[in-house]
Amino acid sequence: MTNAYLHHKCYVTQGKYKPGSQDEKDLNKIIRSIPMYSNFSIGFEYMAFGKDPDFVSVIHQCRGDSYGPKCRSCYATAVSGLQRRCPRNKGGIIWYDHCFLKFNAVESLEKIDYDNNFCMSNAKNVSSTKQSFERKWVRLLGDLATKA
Repeated sequence: MTNAYLHHKCYVTQGKYKPGSQDEKDLNKIIRSIPMYSNFSIGFEYMAFGKDPDFVSVIHQCRGDSYGPKCRSCYATAVSGLQRRCPRNKGGIIWYDHCFLKFNAVESLEKIDYDNNFCMSNAKNVSSTKQSFERKWVRLLGDLATKA
């Protein structure tokens, strides 16, 4: 399995930080702190500093089967990839096959982000027959309704 780059988006509306600014220092502090305080075993890391307008946060999440060393490696790849693709941007998001990483200058941890998403399609058939898929779909929805 590879950890292929999939997509990225720079949050240009959040602006750019100046070299040596407090924003840059805080972002770099978080980037360095996450590997020191996380063993990447649960696949989700979040750290933030400051309050608006001097807020900086980093959210990193790995795919369910990518924890520990795979998650740590994806984090390092994503940090360098986002910094290279969105130089000095206060915010941005990048997706890889095993994880995504988001830098943000706006508090957004408990908010659903409808604007910054990335969808993929799968060219493979869902199943060998349409009827088989429909039966499985109806069964899944029935099970979910029962649990709800």
